[in-house]
Amino acid sequence: MNPDSFGPLILLPIICLVIYFMLKKQTEFTHHKKVLMILFAVSFFITEAGRSFYRPEIYERGLFDLYIADTLGTSIGTFAAIFFVLLLQAKNRISDMFYIAGITIIIMLYELLALPGNPVFDPHDLYAALICGLLASAFYFFYFIWLPYKHAKKKFEEKKTD
Repeated sequence: MNPDSFGPLILLPIICLVIYFMLKKQTEFTHHKKVLMILFAVSFFITEAGRSFYRPEIYERGLFDLYIADTLGTSIGTFAAIFFVLLLQAKNRISDMFYIAGITIIIMLYELLALPGNPVFDPHDLYAALICGLLASAFYFFYFIWLPYKHAKKKFEEKKTD
């Protein structure tokens, strides 16, 4: 095991603390921001742990894992990128959906164009970015838009009957 593999995992708590104190100073640290921070931290941790430990193990043993090791950085990394940007830029729920679409498109363009630092084009990474972008938007819509709407509607109906 390479000691350099632990670098991103050690940096994660520091990154989260800096973001927490920065957001606490600038704005209210709302439930919305707390959930986004947890989602970012978990997805970043999974991405880096997968890159550092899971991928080398799969490659070393020559196992076929349905391209999970190959696309781990793009797939879960897409979640990390989306939740990180939303954590810092979230304005309202509708504009956040546009952020999710934009970040997904940018990641797919990065994979498609094989930019510096990404010398090999892999179509599985395109699919992974698209699927994870769709999953992130579905989760965001459900948790931050649809559930609050249903809760507010239920409260309104309860108030109306009183």
